[in-house]
Amino acid sequence: MAANLLLLLASLLFHCGLFGSIRSHGREITNTFQFTASVYNVSLEENARGKDIYAIVNEPIRMGVPLPSDDAILKFRIVEGDRQYFKAETKTVGNFAFLRIRYRNDGILNRELKERYEFLIKASCQRKDATNLETTVVVNLLVTDQNDAKPIFEKDEYRAEVKQNIPPFTTILQVQASDADIGLNSKIYYSLVEWSLDFMIDPISGAIRNLRPLEFGTYELTILAEDRASRLFRRKADDEIDLFNHNKAKAVITVEQVEKSLRKLKVEMKPISANLWNVTQTVAIARVEGMAASAVAELEIVGDEDVGAFIVKKDSGSDNAWLIETIAGIRLQPDWLIQLRAVAVDNPNEDLIENVSVQVVGKRSVQFDNLSVMQIVINESLPLGYVITQLKAYVANGFDGDDKRIRYSISSIRTDLPFSVDENSGHLRIIRWLDYENVSLYRFEVSAKLPSSTLEGKKEVEVTVADSNDHCPTFAAKWARGDPIGRFSVNFFLI
Repeated sequence: MAANLLLLLASLLFHCGLFGSIRSHGREITNTFQFTASVYNVSLEENARGKDIYAIVNEPIRMGVPLPSDDAILKFRIVEGDRQYFKAETKTVGNFAFLRIRYRNDGILNRELKERYEFLIKASCQRKDATNLETTVVVNLLVTDQNDAKPIFEKDEYRAEVKQNIPPFTTILQVQASDADIGLNSKIYYSLVEWSLDFMIDPISGAIRNLRPLEFGTYELTILAEDRASRLFRRKADDEIDLFNHNKAKAVITVEQVEKSLRKLKVEMKPISANLWNVTQTVAIARVEGMAASAVAELEIVGDEDVGAFIVKKDSGSDNAWLIETIAGIRLQPDWLIQLRAVAVDNPNEDLIENVSVQVVGKRSVQFDNLSVMQIVINESLPLGYVITQLKAYVANGFDGDDKRIRYSISSIRTDLPFSVDENSGHLRIIRWLDYENVSLYRFEVSAKLPSSTLEGKKEVEVTVADSNDHCPTFAAKWARGDPIGRFSVNFFLI
């Protein structure tokens, strides 16, 4: 009976030693022997070399195994995987054995050759007076990219042939380079080694475009492809040492000559009258010679300043002619110069341009709207300051702003005129009281002058003063007391 109890107690102690926990020297020792995770993901930067280069755990977790007891001796080793270049090492801190993956080869770790490695790691634990323990875990190692690869062009030379009349900003060539790096390190930027007045390259897409019309001949450009780090660390000596220059390519562009066009824009001028500014007049008739009417895309006035004063419309009587007309209501300027441009459908780069000087008939002069005598009738009882009328003059065949510079005045030798005119606005006002019984008619001239010139216009004004009932009646003779009724006196005048 005692022997059975001893066997039962020994069995209980044995099982507690394997699966339970005990306290030793004040701390708890666990006997559960396994890694802290079933799979670990670690990374190591490429180009790493040396005995102190270890992979970094990507998750916030301790990579390793808790020690089952104080006397435990634990070792890691790679069971499956690349043991030639990597080694599993142990770093014990307290009651935890950390697993460390070290790159052991003397060569440089190259991500472009191999990016991922997978290992099966075995942990072996030896203890005194106890069984040995083992457990395994999978470790995935990712080699992270370092910007160590230069861009490489797909071809050493790109060629293109274009016509001389291609319009500016036409895509002529498309170059393409690749970079073995990944992510931002693989972003490629294109540039011209030598600055060009004729061509540019899109730094992102690699499209080569012309900046202006090209002369015929052959153009050679050297294209450079760079990534994010190339420009920062590039030295001039690097280009001289690099015998291959795979990040450079040559672009050869051949521009074929185009025969000179026989097309011509001809303009027939039509003189217009300065006095007919309030009606539409034809300034010119434009025709494109050497081109079918269907080949002309449009005829337009170049520039924004004078566009609002003219209109271009197709001539209904001809298939290849346009009329340039004035817009009614706009006063004509004698120095107007407009530019016409005809654009061809089959050759947008060919612009036919002709300058047109507007021919305005008539001299520059100051005129009133109505040349006849201005007749005005007013009542004698009007108050002082009353505006009778406004005189308005303009400058025929004048320049912009001439009308605003006109100054008005009364031309008369009389100094007792009861009127005045505002020199800026032309308003005619009463400045003295009117009296029909004294003066009932005034005649004078209003002058309109353009300062700093001899230009002057005159307007004759006639003001008639109308009578108003502003006097009380009075007797012509007085009667004296004592005089007989019916008595009257007669005055005789002897001649």
